[in-house]
Formats: sequence, structure tokens, C-alpha cells
Amino acid sequence: MQSKMIIFPEIIEKAKAEIKDVIPHSIFDFFGMTISEFLRLQENIIPEKVSKYLSKRKTTFFDYIRIVNAFEQGSKAFEQMVTDTILHADADEEAAKAGLLELTTEEAMLTALKEFYPYKTLEELQKVTLYEYVTSRRIAFNNAKFQKNLIAIQKIKI
Repeated sequence: MQSKMIIFPEIIEKAKAEIKDVIPHSIFDFFGMTISEFLRLQENIIPEKVSKYLSKRKTTFFDYIRIVNAFEQGSKAFEQMVTDTILHADADEEAAKAGLLELTTEEAMLTALKEFYPYKTLEELQKVTLYEYVTSRRIAFNNAKFQKNLIAIQKIKI
């Protein structure tokens, strides 16, 4: 029989302010998650490794806060990486993008990975880790920024 813990949000916030520890990387590494696990997190489905850890022991409030901290710290680092690798469009590029369809998070991530990794299916790409996604995104950003800078230099010389 599994018991449930009911905790008020105010208590969680106070505890998070006092407890800075995170669950060990051997149990959960945010960037070690696969794309599939990351996308399932958006539906509040925690990774299997964390579920197994929780099912094998009596979870304490302290454990819960450490898990929440690990997810929040990983999410903030991931969000910052995404922000840092956005290449802002100039006026001509904005005009060229007019009327394009907006992609979902999943579509954008898998499309970017498909351009970088030689996998055949989107299912295979979902097995790529966030470490690999971050690396491919940084490399793609650098390549695109280099090309954009080069074109700007060539325009100046003309």
C-alpha cells in the first residue's frame, strides 16, 4: 500500500528556500534525460529512473524537495541555454518568416535534431539525451551565427 503526501504550496516554497540539496545525479540527471522523457515531463510524467527510486523506498518530505530542486535547477539551466542560443532575425529575415507555421516544442526539438543526427525516424531521435540536444543546438547556433556574420562582412566589402 502506498501512502500519499498532501503538502501546501507555501510549505513547499519555504522548504525549498531552506533545503538546497538535490537528488544525486546517479538517481536523476536532468540533462541525462532523453528527449522522450523531457517531453513527458510536460505532461507531469516523471522519468522512469526517478519513479523506480521512489517506489523502492519510503519517500520523505526531504526527498520530495530534493527532487523538485533537481527538476527546477535543470529546467532553469536548460531554459537559459535555449535563450542563449536564439539567433535574432534582422528585418529581412523577419519578412521572410512571415506566414510560416509555428512549431510545437516537440516539433522544433526533433526537427533540429534530425538536421544534426543521422537518425531515420523521429522515434529514434526521442532517445537522444538533453546533453546531446544542447550540444547540437550550440553547434547549430555557432554555425548559423558564423554564416550570418560572414554575410554581413561580405555586404560591407561590396
